[in-house]
Amino acid sequence: MLRDAWVSAAQFPGFPSGTIFPFRCRLAKFLAPKYPVGCYLQSPSGAWHFLPANPMDEAVLSSMLGHDAYAYFPDLPKSVIDDLSKGGMMLDVGAFNGSWTAEMLIRYPGAQALLLEPTLDKCKNISRTLKASGLQSRTRTVPAALASTEGCGWLMRSDVGSPGDWIQSDPPGESSAARQVSTTTLARALDGAQPVIVKCNAEGGEFELIQQLLSLGLRPKLMILFIHPQHVNPNRLWSDLSGAGYVLKIADDCATHPCWHVEWQ
Repeated sequence: MLRDAWVSAAQFPGFPSGTIFPFRCRLAKFLAPKYPVGCYLQSPSGAWHFLPANPMDEAVLSSMLGHDAYAYFPDLPKSVIDDLSKGGMMLDVGAFNGSWTAEMLIRYPGAQALLLEPTLDKCKNISRTLKASGLQSRTRTVPAALASTEGCGWLMRSDVGSPGDWIQSDPPGESSAARQVSTTTLARALDGAQPVIVKCNAEGGEFELIQQLLSLGLRPKLMILFIHPQHVNPNRLWSDLSGAGYVLKIADDCATHPCWHVEWQ
């Protein structure tokens, strides 16, 4: 039984060819879940990613780097590449463990990034990922969820695990396992910065993001938006974006969380 578990621990399905898994990755997988130990792996780009001892986190990272890479990392227009090379900023809303930002900063070494993530343990993982890749000096992490006001909200638990957790502004019932988290407005988080590219995977936070971007008069050149129909009206969001002058492309038509690539013209 232990031998089978050890053999299984060497398998990391879904990751692209060229991913490096140090021995600790296998050991961490072998010890989980009884002894949760995190590890680091290196993607083909050269970025190091902290991987918690959680099958869901492994699935999210393998999806991002593997079969869903086309959604997370589209070919960038030349004007976006030029702006990033001159210190342009990326905005990562719902940064999770910071892997998207780490990948992008390694690929575009002149860029900077702002990350928004309300879960404090995920913020620690972000710090680990960015430190391992030597990227702390080019980033700023705000430990808060995007909302219409500064203050607090409640992180509601999802049946699918932490990637599906969402923010609720009203206090939940006493029987809820929700956690209180900090909230921030986009203007406060940006502090005058103007993002060139935006990635948002925030379980309904995409609506708040777009409304605040448009009201601030900000028009990022490219946005990678993961849409969550259970929390937001996709038709209204599409209409708001197209009405503001964006061209939208459906990169992934998954029913539960489609991905849109939204380009400024």
